[in-house]
Amino acid sequence: MRLLLSLLGALGVLAGCTILPSGPGAIVGDLMVTLSVNGAAESARASQGNPVHLRLYLINRGRPRTLILSQQPAYDFVVTTSKGMEIWRWSYNKTIEDLPKEIWAGSLGIAFEANVEWDQRDLDGNPVPVGTYWVQGMLYTQSGIFKSQKVELRIRRATPLRVELEIPSQAPVYGRWRDYYYWKLGQPLPLTLKLRNVTDKPVELTLLKRPAYNFVVTTDYGRKEVWRFSADQAVFETSEEHLLAPLEEIQFTTEWDQRDSEGHLILPGYYCIEAFVNAIPEVENSARRCLSIGRELPLRISLEVPSSVQAGESLPLIIKVENPFTCPVTLVNVSTDFTVETSTGELVWRESEARRFVIPIKPPAWPYALTLEPGDSHSFETTWDQLDLEGYTVKPGVYWVRGFVLSSQGIDAYEILQSDAKPLTIKP
Repeated sequence: MRLLLSLLGALGVLAGCTILPSGPGAIVGDLMVTLSVNGAAESARASQGNPVHLRLYLINRGRPRTLILSQQPAYDFVVTTSKGMEIWRWSYNKTIEDLPKEIWAGSLGIAFEANVEWDQRDLDGNPVPVGTYWVQGMLYTQSGIFKSQKVELRIRRATPLRVELEIPSQAPVYGRWRDYYYWKLGQPLPLTLKLRNVTDKPVELTLLKRPAYNFVVTTDYGRKEVWRFSADQAVFETSEEHLLAPLEEIQFTTEWDQRDSEGHLILPGYYCIEAFVNAIPEVENSARRCLSIGRELPLRISLEVPSSVQAGESLPLIIKVENPFTCPVTLVNVSTDFTVETSTGELVWRESEARRFVIPIKPPAWPYALTLEPGDSHSFETTWDQLDLEGYTVKPGVYWVRGFVLSSQGIDAYEILQSDAKPLTIKP
């Protein structure tokens, strides 16, 4: 899913099209509750020990309406064996509050979304064995319990080695469906492939060929190759032996100069990078990261946040963008986001996700297209009610707030502005 859709997901509309998660789901009137497991809606796979990503959606397929959630958290996830025995429940040992909350199910779109991870451990904290399991999500409302379809999850034995790909980002925004990365056009992009022993025992590793690793850049989600690291390399039919201690890793690095296989500088757009390695024993190939590469918006961004507030007090958050240059700048499909983090960097609140708890009095006043003449500025404002992403009131303390402005530069690619982080003290 695309980042801009995540930011406008509660509206469910982009360029006149309705975007909904695909796959089966439980239908209650105009509402549908659907579950995805590692991105799959019917049958999913996971390697033993790897986190399993669970996402529950409430989708309105009819007229706009409000819905009252009966508790907080208002959702849950359950994992059962193939024989129906419950082995894990997300809400186990969590505090459940009888605190109703209204949400707005706007016209044709995602009205509510919950994201959690299962660490493949049972209720006693023990790792679950390889096998077939079933996962179901549920949403608790005053109209009853909305249950999703059951998704089959097959956990297979993990290989001892795992490939990880790291790319930097000049302005990371964590989207509701996937991580989002941004890099400026023309600047070489560092690429790092990590090969890690994920077991508790030493592993004998044989790297086949030299270099044994490869990076491939594609567009259109892998359908068109742009650049391949090995195309410019002399590859030797030789092997290299390593002994990796438990959790030890080796790294391979290179740099992509943002030129295609013919030596031409690429155009701004959305690109995906995959990393591969030829090795014995078999590794979990491959690792992928996608990012938007753009020219960078020629605007200044600033954030206005109160330096301190009392606990429980709603506070305004304002992003201001200014055009300091001599030419007009037009933002297309412009949207914004705000995040609140702890002093240790833990995400507490993200405005694009928390909109599921907002009942709009009128349609958003933010324009989808905005032109700033030289010297002009425009402000975007929202409020934070000091609730975290699960609807709980945050504790007094020091938090850090950031603001983001995004503008489309194509179907999949976005320019992004990120403000500096500002401190916020919540007093008891």
